[in-house]
Amino acid sequence: MFLDKGARLLDARSFFLFYATGITPAMSMKAVGVGSQYAVAFGDAKKQPLDGSRNYRLRLPAGIPAKDFWSLVPYDNQTRSQLQTDQQFPSIGSQKQGVVSESDGSVDVFFGPKPPPGKEGNWVQTWTGKGWNVILRLYGPLQPFFDKTWKPGRSKRRPEDGEGRRSSVDFIDREQVLFQRHCISFFMPARCAATIRPRASVG
Repeated sequence: MFLDKGARLLDARSFFLFYATGITPAMSMKAVGVGSQYAVAFGDAKKQPLDGSRNYRLRLPAGIPAKDFWSLVPYDNQTRSQLQTDQQFPSIGSQKQGVVSESDGSVDVFFGPKPPPGKEGNWVQTWTGKGWNVILRLYGPLQPFFDKTWKPGRSKRRPEDGEGRRSSVDFIDREQVLFQRHCISFFMPARCAATIRPRASVG
């Protein structure tokens, strides 16, 4: 793992160790219908870090490729622990009661300090002053995830939101998680300062 033409990819290896605590081949192998797979988002569609004071919407297209179940869990950029909010378990997934699907089978998930009216069942709370990231976990992942015919969507900003408009969450590809450089404050604090400090605006 973490080799490219004989060169050790140290940034990717350090990132994965910090984020997942351990590194095993089982966490990166492709096995349709078995185990789990992950997609990670650190920023929005404009490549701006996710900000706990802002509102975001993520659309999961119909046919989420998980044989068993799926979940979305936000994490604190500084501690890599789950966000500490007023919600006992700030997360959402197919096993959670009250999650509402759209008429086409897609699922809109909302992240922000407060839920949008009427969307409480599909809302995950974030915390003002906290940078965060989110993992989409697919348990029993199916072929559309591996061949990328299914991807988490980039929803458009809602014009009716005005100044409080919602940005979309931008997931990076599985290969990018393993083989490209990403900001994790523990390893690269200077370069990642924007990721862990509150921002005035995110889109």
